[in-house]
Amino acid sequence: MIESKEDWRAYVRADIEALGAKTRNVLWRTDNSMVWLTDSVARWERLLRCLEYWENCRGGRATKPYRVWLRWRFQRLSEHLGFSIPLNVCGPGLCILHYGSIVVSRHARIGARCTLNSCVNIGANPSGGGRLSSG
Repeated sequence: MIESKEDWRAYVRADIEALGAKTRNVLWRTDNSMVWLTDSVARWERLLRCLEYWENCRGGRATKPYRVWLRWRFQRLSEHLGFSIPLNVCGPGLCILHYGSIVVSRHARIGARCTLNSCVNIGANPSGGGRLSSG
């Protein structure tokens, strides 16, 4: 969970590394840093982290219009990509390989450096102490 600006920076750095945005392709001698700016899944991850930071750390009254706008953008892009992933569920280094139907329960906790493919459902039993359900 992002609790400070330093946490936010660490999460963003881990997400960039997980997406392979700061690696060099030796064969073609190109830099993949544009992935972080142009890919729609990367834009969604960046928006997720920004919204988590604003919701967890900057919850004052003066920031309410910006938070509402961020939530609207997040919801709109989530619907467009087919993601149903709530805030504060994924750890640092989240890598979503392809957009599609990805559903995560708000009771689930996903650790660091997790890779999600399309058509994935992750659920958790809220009365079972946050353990993942099997079934």
